[in-house]
Amino acid sequence: MIGFSAGEGTDFSRTCVSLSGLSRGDLEALTERLLADNAALKPAVADRRAEVAALKGVPGRPAIRPGGMGPKTEPQAGEQR
Repeated sequence: MIGFSAGEGTDFSRTCVSLSGLSRGDLEALTERLLADNAALKPAVADRRAEVAALKGVPGRPAIRPGGMGPKTEPQAGEQR
């Protein structure tokens, strides 16, 4: 198995892995590990972006609610489209 982690102090310049020599099981395990590492890093990146914005004095990202289908509007009586 490949000893590969994205923890504190990870040196990404030396994480070259030859994928062609890995079995399917090893590739699946590596993929799961990379997806988990990526999911763990996303909140840290968002925190850093917010911190940089605060240090620059720029407002952070706006709180945008997800869009959706609002209630449909009916035409008023006697109104044509």
